[in-house]
Amino acid sequence: MAFNMTERRALIVYVRKLRDVRKLRKYGHIQYISKQMRYVYLYVNQRDLTKKQQQLEALHFVQKVMLSLRPDIKEKYDKTGGND
Repeated sequence: MAFNMTERRALIVYVRKLRDVRKLRKYGHIQYISKQMRYVYLYVNQRDLTKKQQQLEALHFVQKVMLSLRPDIKEKYDKTGGND
């Protein structure tokens, strides 16, 4: 039995009121909710990313939807970079 890992990407969704956060469950997996800054960290499948992003932007209680930049950040660093 082989394990197939689905590619996922995070969306940062800023909401107007926190009571509407429950409605976001049907769009993806909620990983984190910031009560003070009123945003939700939501994971969606990579193949559905653009469709879900457009659907979220159309909701009346959503202020802004941003794509997480974590997969684009370089994780491997060179040894050089000091006073050497």
